[in-house]
Amino acid sequence: MAHITLNPDKFQINAVDIMLPIAITQLEEILGPAHLTIKKYNHVYTWSSLGICAFSKNGQIVESLNVYFTLETYDYAPNHPFDGQFLINDTEAHSYFAQHQDERIKLFDGDRGGAFIMNGISAWFDLEQGKIQGISIEKYHAVEQPHIEPLPVDEQYTHLIALWNQWQEALRSMMQENNDYYNLTQGITAQQLEEATRQLALPAALTNFYKIHNVKWHPVTSAFCFSINGWQYDLLPFQNIVKERQLLNMEIEPEPSDIFSNKLKIDGYCNSKWIPFAEGRNGDYLLIDTDPSPTGTYGQIIELQNESWQRLVVANSLEDLIQAEIELIYKEGKEKYQFIIEKGAFGRYGE
Repeated sequence: MAHITLNPDKFQINAVDIMLPIAITQLEEILGPAHLTIKKYNHVYTWSSLGICAFSKNGQIVESLNVYFTLETYDYAPNHPFDGQFLINDTEAHSYFAQHQDERIKLFDGDRGGAFIMNGISAWFDLEQGKIQGISIEKYHAVEQPHIEPLPVDEQYTHLIALWNQWQEALRSMMQENNDYYNLTQGITAQQLEEATRQLALPAALTNFYKIHNVKWHPVTSAFCFSINGWQYDLLPFQNIVKERQLLNMEIEPEPSDIFSNKLKIDGYCNSKWIPFAEGRNGDYLLIDTDPSPTGTYGQIIELQNESWQRLVVANSLEDLIQAEIELIYKEGKEKYQFIIEKGAFGRYGE
């Protein structure tokens, strides 16, 4: 039975101080002889009865350890789960994991369990369906994010900063920011703006909106979305706008005009000056109109329904659309975000 301790000032196995990486010979002095499995990129040392594996790129120096709480099917996996003692900050690891969610760090996009960082060591929890499968231990290498100077917001659009803050505040009242679907990122870069505007004439309201914040694309859904006519439209990452606009360049004759708003100019499947910024993930879009009819308004928001051919004006401006969404969040409450809250919650344990 092995005893592992990770505290802010020490990492120990069986009361012996450990520094990672460590020579396999030293580790075997502590844990006993291990079974070796040579893989393409790793030498894997297994202490089957202890529920522990060690991984070495060169077969001499161990870079990481895995502690298994469930049985795996890998050819090198231990035959027995770990039944020793694993303490983090002098607390049993499972209990510490449940009690200190705010201290966990996501190591990558989609990280469900997160890691505790202490004494230069990362203890990463492999979490599946609310159950801890194991803990991976290695030296922590912090990834430095490059500093990108934010683009200044044009003076006439500084009100969008407050609107963004209100939208975030409303969402934070429903979910935690570490939710998988709370996919907010920093505002767009000068290069992103230049690349997009070289291909499309974008309205200033939209570019200034994205100067404040952008979103990462998520394959499932996004907390930053708009609810229109019973459907959800997820905010597009700025860098996807050009591609999505190209998808709308269909050479199709328009259907009879009585299903279109008289606020719109229709010259085909989609007016070439309608700019998509939110998608329904079914061929439907929300677009900002830069070429309205004489009865329309520049910057009005259009709902383009793919199958029905409906082209509806659903808001007079981007600001009105966001304000309506904020009000809807408070009106409908957490019921509106039930899927996102349940499926995207970070590190839900024991359910």
